[in-house]
Amino acid sequence: MKTDIYHPSSKPFDPKLEADILFVFSHFLTENGATSEWLYNYLDHPDFLEILIFRKANGAAVGLYIIHCYEAVGNLVYMKGGVGLVPGYRDRIPRFRVLWRLILARLRYWRKKMYVFTHLMNPVSYASYGKFLHTFYPNPSGEHPHSLLKAVEAAKIYFKEPDDIVQQDTTIQLSQKELERIHSSKNPYILHYLKLNPDFRKNLAIFTLVPFNLKGTFYTLFKVIRHHFFAKKNKPTSH
Repeated sequence: MKTDIYHPSSKPFDPKLEADILFVFSHFLTENGATSEWLYNYLDHPDFLEILIFRKANGAAVGLYIIHCYEAVGNLVYMKGGVGLVPGYRDRIPRFRVLWRLILARLRYWRKKMYVFTHLMNPVSYASYGKFLHTFYPNPSGEHPHSLLKAVEAAKIYFKEPDDIVQQDTTIQLSQKELERIHSSKNPYILHYLKLNPDFRKNLAIFTLVPFNLKGTFYTLFKVIRHHFFAKKNKPTSH
């Protein structure tokens, strides 16, 4: 997939770009949400950093990744990352490109401790965290570094979200087949997600926090490279 990058300084963006962003958002916002007015209000935020727009080879938009940076009290910076992919492309996020953009954002605050937070509405996304991340909150083991728990506590105060389960104004479209796979899965991360958030279909999400440090970055990079290598190796060849 190709990737376009939109920065706040790019406003106003052209009608096609606006239509592409709204098209992807329309798969996640509740009814009457994906409007031009909503989009401009959403992007007109001092903490908004950039949007990555993923496209097929023919230029059609199939997903996006949104990055916000919040300078919290003291030595903490919270970076909010949110991914959205239209049905049929949810397992094809370009992880290298996302990780690279996050690293570039991280370098802007290299003197500070940074954490990436998001609201996970899809159990499969939570399982992906378990596959590619060194540590995050909350994880099935219940074992979290003290520094991570302190950052979670500070984030919940800063964002005024005291609970792990958060009501969202977005939704996620899952097919009956996807729901059946989720509920029949034996993946420990999916099982834990369903235990924490059994009513995720009611627009409820899990507040998730990930330390963004050197150790975690190298761990994720290794996992992404290995996944990419085996995915290409096991890809069926056409004759």
